[in-house]
Amino acid sequence: SSPPHKPLLSLFERLSACSARGSSGVCRDACLCFPLLDTPLGCGYSPASPAKNSVVVASGLAKAEKTGRDSPAAEIRMASRIPDDNAPLPLDEKCLYGKLENGMTYYVQSNKKPAARAELRLVVKVGSVNESEEEQGVAHIVEHLAFRGTQLYDTFEVVRFLEAIGARFGACQNAYTAFDETVYYLHVPIDTEGLLEQSLTVLREWAFNVRCSAEDVEKERGVVLEEWRQGRTAHGRTDEDYVTTLMDGSQYAKRLPIGKLEVIEKCAPGLVRGFYERWYHPQRMAVMAVGDFDAFADGAPRVVEMIRTLFDVQPKHPFTAPVAVPFPSHDAPRLSVFSDPEATGTSVSVDCKRPRQDVKNHADYRRTIREHLFHEALSSRLYKMAVSPDPPFFSAVTSLSFPTSIMETCVLGVSVQEGQELAGLEATLLEVERVRKFGFQEEELNRAKANLLSDLEADHREHDQLESDGFCSEFVEHFCRNEPAMGVKYEVDLCRAILPSITKEEVAGVVKDYHWDRNCVVKITRPQTSWMKRMFGKGGKDIAEEDMQRVLARLERQREALVPWDHSPVASFADILRPPPTPGKIVTKTHYPGADVWEVMLSNGIRVTYKKTNFLDDEVQMKTFAFGGLSELSSSLLLAGRMSTSLASEVGVFGLPPADVVDMMAGKRVSMNFQIGCYTRALAAECSPTDLEAALQMLHLLFVSDIHPEPGKVAMLMAMMRDQVRNQHRSPEALFAQRVQAINTGGAEFFSPITEQDIDSIDTHLACAYFRSAFSNPAAFTLVLSGNLDDKVLLPALEKYIASIPPGLNPPPTQPPLPPVPANKDDLKPVAYKFPAKGVQDRLRLWLVDPLCCSQITFPLEMAGEGGEEEERGTLLLSHSLQVLQSRLVERLRFQHSATYTVSADADLSTSHPSKRYPLSGTIAISYACRPEHIRSLSGLVLRELAALKNEGPTQKEVETRQEISRREHETSSKYNTWWVDRIASSYCARINHGDVDESLKHFEHLRQSVLSELSPSVLQAVFRKHFPDLQRHTLVTLEPSLASSLTALLARPSLVTALLLSASLAAAGTLLLIGLRAARRRG
Repeated sequence: SSPPHKPLLSLFERLSACSARGSSGVCRDACLCFPLLDTPLGCGYSPASPAKNSVVVASGLAKAEKTGRDSPAAEIRMASRIPDDNAPLPLDEKCLYGKLENGMTYYVQSNKKPAARAELRLVVKVGSVNESEEEQGVAHIVEHLAFRGTQLYDTFEVVRFLEAIGARFGACQNAYTAFDETVYYLHVPIDTEGLLEQSLTVLREWAFNVRCSAEDVEKERGVVLEEWRQGRTAHGRTDEDYVTTLMDGSQYAKRLPIGKLEVIEKCAPGLVRGFYERWYHPQRMAVMAVGDFDAFADGAPRVVEMIRTLFDVQPKHPFTAPVAVPFPSHDAPRLSVFSDPEATGTSVSVDCKRPRQDVKNHADYRRTIREHLFHEALSSRLYKMAVSPDPPFFSAVTSLSFPTSIMETCVLGVSVQEGQELAGLEATLLEVERVRKFGFQEEELNRAKANLLSDLEADHREHDQLESDGFCSEFVEHFCRNEPAMGVKYEVDLCRAILPSITKEEVAGVVKDYHWDRNCVVKITRPQTSWMKRMFGKGGKDIAEEDMQRVLARLERQREALVPWDHSPVASFADILRPPPTPGKIVTKTHYPGADVWEVMLSNGIRVTYKKTNFLDDEVQMKTFAFGGLSELSSSLLLAGRMSTSLASEVGVFGLPPADVVDMMAGKRVSMNFQIGCYTRALAAECSPTDLEAALQMLHLLFVSDIHPEPGKVAMLMAMMRDQVRNQHRSPEALFAQRVQAINTGGAEFFSPITEQDIDSIDTHLACAYFRSAFSNPAAFTLVLSGNLDDKVLLPALEKYIASIPPGLNPPPTQPPLPPVPANKDDLKPVAYKFPAKGVQDRLRLWLVDPLCCSQITFPLEMAGEGGEEEERGTLLLSHSLQVLQSRLVERLRFQHSATYTVSADADLSTSHPSKRYPLSGTIAISYACRPEHIRSLSGLVLRELAALKNEGPTQKEVETRQEISRREHETSSKYNTWWVDRIASSYCARINHGDVDESLKHFEHLRQSVLSELSPSVLQAVFRKHFPDLQRHTLVTLEPSLASSLTALLARPSLVTALLLSASLAAAGTLLLIGLRAARRRG
């Protein structure tokens, strides 16, 4: 029950997304512990993040409007005619939309990406809010039963059929249950005759013929219970409390999609069957098909006929009208303080509720743009406050949220230091009041417009390259909530027509949606501390309604003293790159025709390799990397190295403070992320082709800019880290991961968790100096690019900004001194750790709020003595073997025994030395969660399945399924720029040198196809025998509830307590009766 992958969001959806952009292109709200729900909360469903929400670079909207920018983006021009406000928003003209005679709705649209694939959806407008008191959780159980069996497909035959055609369970066949809808989805190949019709038949079976037998319900309830159990973490409980608080007074607060434990455990098959028959009616269903249908004789109309033939059947049961759920209104603000013993962070959210607004015409759409610009501009202010000296909070963001179909909220989310909840709340609300009094500056609005305009340009360029699942997601919202699905071209034209006429006064007017006197919910979430700690000032003090009222009362008094927002003028690259860099030269340029890749060597030693593609017209992916990382550092330097990326990013790595970089980047799409690992240093980036020059300018600045960690700049980061580290002992998941790591590495220092004492002792100057040294010698780096590249733009920019990086700038001296990085990867220092020589079993017993239990079985992995192609072949075979193992364990543990929700089997080679002088080594981990009483039996089952695979090998069917899934996944993955960047980078980093990049890529592709075609039960059996020679040499680490927490959980369930007391009473009565009878017998 996990969500469909959603890489594409329509502009309308982006208008509702938060826009807090950080200095490295990542939203600086990772510490927020409360849910910002941009879509209805579903069971196992977490809202997708906006695509292309990257950092931006600058000169603002005015320049974009004047020049149109030198690219195909010049086609985007701001329209002068404002559209009619009352004109309705149409459905995408490419979509074939209609209703069958039985009332079922259909959406069909041809779309070429991904090629030879179709996205299919069955949407049922029924969710947990439709459940009665005794049915809580039944909507979700029905969703699960659909995959277990139907009238046409016997037990799990539907899963096996879909995997046999290359649709992996979980990734390509899945579903989710939300408050208001249940959505089933498939991602299937359609290049073989009959596959589309067979896949639509699966949807038909789910719509009308789900099997709800006693055996099915009994088996599947165990899986649902495990899904419920996995959600009982601090984050899950926080989400639950957030929704119930927000929706208090409505049915939504009492109908969470996961349901009630008692119902899941005891619901009768008849109850489940009755729910399915009552609510799964054609009039509340829609079937959606978006895919590469042009290859069919009649294209999309033929798909409509398939749907008509399969789905236009008369319903077996009458239509049941749902009961309308009223909006939960209240006349005064409400405060909720939620403390959890396992929470690791403190946050405050303010939700100003209102009934969900329709978006039916141009005026409605204009309102959404105004709201987006407001949240973009205000979030930008809050970000600047967060990175200023002595800020009142760690991070803050504002957005529009849609928790259910009847409600939307203007939400402020603030992450704060423990004990500073009210101070962070007051500072955030005061900033809203500043906007209420003074509005926004023209420059703020221009930057917000520029960011939206850059998204417009991307959508315009890529309108015929967007992926099918994005269109399906739009259609789901259109069917369930009447959201617009007007098509990319229409939406872009409409938005660019509206955007210029929106004034800063209009945007500031959105502040009226933030009202503190009614329909306002203030939610504080924080770790739970004992009363003794609070007494001695060691934890956050109790917060009451009166405290919040005092904060609100102070706002009115403070509002009078507010002054307009003041921020320094925006710099430009011309200001920073002064004097301008002296261009270098391209020394050599080589074309490799096999992979159609170009390689150039620059005069300062940097190698640049690039591939020109047409996958996406508005995308360039890049990665620059070099050997040498944390493994070179001694014990005295290791902490500084591990902290270096976080500290340097907070201070600013491009010669300016992060807040100034954000302003300077307005209107451009450039995102960057840094990483320093065991053996490598790397920077990954994404940009628009029109912003390629800006991306290369930033790369130049990374290598030449000094980093000065002034105390005021890093104080809040250190406080935030101290809070996180101090509270990590509260998280069972974190403690479990640390225990696994410690046992599997023999307690090696390199992998030890950072402590609060480490934070207090960190030398910030040393950490920043290490980061500076890591990106100081350009000759050690290789830069790889893939995307819509033009030599006329790329090559001069490489000479001007990359070849001009001076070689080997020396970082400032440090104490202790930083070690030199070896020029050859063979000379890199290996990471020292040792896997246990014998089997180890360790039980981590903790006091848990809920009986969460998880296990990890880990085996050592070492390919000693192998080299060349044999080693590479071995890693590919191991990957296929572990996928077969994972599929089998899912079938055994989940499908047959109903004992777990998910199982994973993975190899980790991240600490393996990059040189072939050292053996390829790592670990193989098998992980799952289950009930505490199943922990031992499941570990035995896992080992028995491994023994069976060693002794008998997999079945021919398992091998064929694996081959088809691998083939299908490669067909789509190789059409992405990220795939090509990774493949090209891997060819340079490979342990085995196969010559130039062309030969390396050709070798890998030949090897991939060869290994795939040679897969057989005997081949994979040999792999299992090789990598699992001794099944007893493994570590088994389990997280289990302590006896005290188990008893607490037991006593928290009144029905069980009653049953236990009754059993105890009966046992006592029986004992007394037996004693009496024996006494009577003796007297007789």
